[in-house]
Amino acid sequence: EKVPPYSPPALGEYLMTGNEDVLFWRGRNFCEKYNIDCKAGEKIVQVMPEEKKLKTENNEIVDFDYLVIASGSSLYAPVKGSDKKGIYNFKTLSGADEIRKIASENQSTGGGMLDRLKRLIGKESKCKTAVIVGGGFIGVEIALCLAKIGINPTLLSRRGWIIPRLLDKEAAKFVENDLRAKGIEVLLNTEGDEFVGKEYVESLLTTDGKEIKGDIYITATGIKSNIDFIKDTDIEYDQGIIVNEKLQTRYPYIK
Repeated sequence: EKVPPYSPPALGEYLMTGNEDVLFWRGRNFCEKYNIDCKAGEKIVQVMPEEKKLKTENNEIVDFDYLVIASGSSLYAPVKGSDKKGIYNFKTLSGADEIRKIASENQSTGGGMLDRLKRLIGKESKCKTAVIVGGGFIGVEIALCLAKIGINPTLLSRRGWIIPRLLDKEAAKFVENDLRAKGIEVLLNTEGDEFVGKEYVESLLTTDGKEIKGDIYITATGIKSNIDFIKDTDIEYDQGIIVNEKLQTRYPYIK
């Protein structure tokens, strides 16, 4: 992203309050302050371990003596059509900003709002609802944040209770009741099958044949490690990069 380093766990608070200080907790001048050469917006597409070089998507070559891989993760969406426009993420500042803009325009009036909304999501309708695929911790967090900024979420969980990896059925029921009290619709035993639409998402089909429509669609069905740039190397990986007790890969200078 073309921004200074920030704290992803603070995106929820930022979405609700707009307070950037919680994101840039070390200051926007972090890189300048500590004499760091920050190449914001430069995506790494290839690691060359033997040569101690990196390649960016702009074909720039970066040399290194030591390499620390801290590339994080992305939301994983095993739903057909998840590459369509109109599906937003909650893992990046740019994604949170897009949702904030839509929420702000939801509270606006006047003809100009429609033009701005079209530029954001490509259709002429007021944004009032959100469809969230995934009833785990991240999905619940997103639903709560959206509800607090005036958007009515529908949360889909493929299991018979929410946050199944952390809660048993009894504990999950308390959370479910609290979500419903905050205006969040919870659909249990409901799994997203396909995002319908040509260029932009128009609805979500579930595996049991239901069609659900919203103004914002968000996938929160898990995460996957951002490690595509090492998959053509001999660095070992599974769901993430495999390291030893010192966090080293098979190359001691790459962690």
